[in-house]
Amino acid sequence: VFGNAPPSGMMEKFSDLLQFTTQVSRLMVTEIRRRASNKSTEAASRAIVQFLEVNQSEDASRGWMLLTTINLLASSGQDRERFILSCLFIDTE
Repeated sequence: VFGNAPPSGMMEKFSDLLQFTTQVSRLMVTEIRRRASNKSTEAASRAIVQFLEVNQSEDASRGWMLLTTINLLASSGQDRERFILSCLFIDTE
């Protein structure tokens, strides 16, 4: 939705942006953990890369869409970037 909007427009139009950012960050950690669970390092790496790749169908590109969302949220300001990193770090502890 915000792909073509200026980053500053997100806060103006989406008042729950911090809560959304937290949920998106947690979802990314959960999805990566799910793909890495009980696998060798090599198999886990392949599963994570496949999840994050762009595919022909939207359903098969969910990881790419999630990564794009995090990138878009991070580009909306330096504070947001630090917030996303802290969410990702907290969820990995």
